[in-house]
Amino acid sequence: MLLTKSKKMREKHNLVAVEGKRLIQDFIDAGATPKMIFFSRQQDIKSICTGQNHIEFHRVPYKQLSLWTDVATSQGVIGLFEISNILRQTPAENSLPITIICDNVRDPGNMGSVLRIAAAAGCEKVILTKGCVDLWDSKVLRTAAGAHGRLQLIEDLSWEVVPEHLPDGCVTFAADSSQLQSHVTPLLYYNKAEFHLASHIALIVGGETHGLSSSALALASARLHVPISAGVDSLNTAVAFAIIVFEARRHLTAGT
Repeated sequence: MLLTKSKKMREKHNLVAVEGKRLIQDFIDAGATPKMIFFSRQQDIKSICTGQNHIEFHRVPYKQLSLWTDVATSQGVIGLFEISNILRQTPAENSLPITIICDNVRDPGNMGSVLRIAAAAGCEKVILTKGCVDLWDSKVLRTAAGAHGRLQLIEDLSWEVVPEHLPDGCVTFAADSSQLQSHVTPLLYYNKAEFHLASHIALIVGGETHGLSSSALALASARLHVPISAGVDSLNTAVAFAIIVFEARRHLTAGT
């Protein structure tokens, strides 16, 4: 189990640990199948993996499982999934022509929320540029709630190659908390963007600490701003992203 705690070991063995029966079921519902399940109580697994007899089940003492977890209280069940079994090779059915680009999103909770929101909005793809938090971090997995299996995910890209992963005709926007109009990239209120005029949309989401990089701003045709009340510093990355991406969804699904 220690192999799942290290990014290097996960890459070597192509395995990731998913803890808790709810999260394991989320991954199964998204189309992934666990390779092994470790549990301490029979009641914790009888509601999952019904009819999948090829999965290896291993009953271990709860104290042992507690040593494998990075949360205060173990949920008593851990599934091992092959990463290649989770990742989608094609967009989900009925997904919208929206690609999300994460720029220096380093907080695991924010990254997990971005993935969950992207899946809920029906986005095609999420790209993680170099400098983002590990896609398979345990907190990212918990917060994303199974979204890893519902999106095309591409990680660790340099900005030089990001355009190669965007389709022709794609219009790129950047979610920006700044209200400065002096920047070379124009600023729009999020509800003024004409998302429906583009054949494909890319939305860049920056981290809260470092904001948008110069490479992100260079790629964007416009910065999108969510207005907030005076005296409030800024919105959480995931909250601002949710407002903008669901506005884009509204434009793209209008009349359908």
